Amino acid sequence: LSEMASDLAAVDGLRAKVLRRVQELTAPEEKIESVRVTDVLGMGRTLGSDQEVEEALDELSDHVRKLIASGAKVVLE
Repeated sequence: LSEMASDLAAVDGLRAKVLRRVQELTAPEEKIESVRVTDVLGMGRTLGSDQEVEEALDELSDHVRKLIASGAKVVLE
């Protein structure tokens, strides 16, 4: 059971890698950046109000917009 749980935990990461590779192969001239929401907002961040949601979305939006401005296409993970 523990091995199955570990495999299930790895599925999202493997799926993201496969999708990124397919995108690279189908459009090699495009710069593609993967953005993990937890990397931008922090692991386990708790949101308890509309204001906190707006602040988190603003942080994520700013990060993604900077990447797009640099010429990248962004894949959210």
